[in-house]
Amino acid sequence: MISASHNPYHDNGIKIFNNKGDKLKDEEEKKIEKLIERRNTSNFEPRSIGKLKKYDSDFYDYKQSIKKVIPKNISFKGLKVVLDCAHGAAYKIGPEILLDHGVDLIPINIKPTGKNINHNCGALFPENLKNTVIKNNADLGIAFDGDADRLIMCDENGYLIDGDKILAIVSSSLSSQGKLKGKGIVATKMSNLGLHAFLNDINLNVYECAVGDRYVIEKMRIKKCNLGGEQSGHIIFSDLSCTGDAILSALQVLSILKIEGKKLSQLLAGFKGTNQKLVNFKLNSDSEEIINNNHFKKKIKGWEKLLKKEGSILIRKSGTENLLRVMVQSYDKNMTNKIIKNIKNFINEIDKK
Repeated sequence: MISASHNPYHDNGIKIFNNKGDKLKDEEEKKIEKLIERRNTSNFEPRSIGKLKKYDSDFYDYKQSIKKVIPKNISFKGLKVVLDCAHGAAYKIGPEILLDHGVDLIPINIKPTGKNINHNCGALFPENLKNTVIKNNADLGIAFDGDADRLIMCDENGYLIDGDKILAIVSSSLSSQGKLKGKGIVATKMSNLGLHAFLNDINLNVYECAVGDRYVIEKMRIKKCNLGGEQSGHIIFSDLSCTGDAILSALQVLSILKIEGKKLSQLLAGFKGTNQKLVNFKLNSDSEEIINNNHFKKKIKGWEKLLKKEGSILIRKSGTENLLRVMVQSYDKNMTNKIIKNIKNFINEIDKK
């Protein structure tokens, strides 16, 4: 697959899947990267001549598969929805499917040029979505990223609903219907502690894993869960799909709205999230050097003690850029900001100029 995911068009790269439709493991990707970096063409001698197969029925087949995941007695008529397609992969099929199922739809960012994908729109830029929902008195808003494997939403008041809150809504509903497997869900270390508290109150577990949808899927298999996801909006319904699908996820939430007979804001009445801040640091030195700096590690442990069990700190390198991603969360907003400031100052000190 050629994709820039949620990034600008110039970040396009090649994503490789195995014969089961799964993303490759880290060690497999590294092996391929090393082979390419060597630029030794003898490593790429074909063992046989491949065949090109043209697949013309993709839209039809996908629409048919989507029909199967919506309960037959549910209609979305009367539901006013704003849909931001990020000028991306779902610019055509996303609106078509929602319209086919009766949604009163206001689609935005549906004119791809090849260069405007994710540009100030979509899941990473929700302000336009929020404003359009409020302006049109819509029931909710949905925003996909460019390759439509993730989504964020907003309720009728423009309040943003990220992947953690979507997981809370869906897990609560599936559990009450007796359809949730594994006695809980899988979420990453980036997940808001409010999600853990929300699910603990309804006797459900949160099984944590590393950041990345591939790790979510691996953990789901281990724990035999059928629901997992990331705060970024990758939601995995393993009974319905082998990967994140923003259209599928959106339809699941819309179905829950109809089943529960509530507004999106009402479904999150019991969710109390922490004050969470994510900061990306552009580095001069290698991100691994910063992460493995012993003095930095000691500082982080000290700041974690300040948080006790009322917060957390996560530091990881970006998978696509030379960035250090720092997430701090606490129920105390001032504490969150204080620790972020301390980390920022320390990184600036040890990063090579």
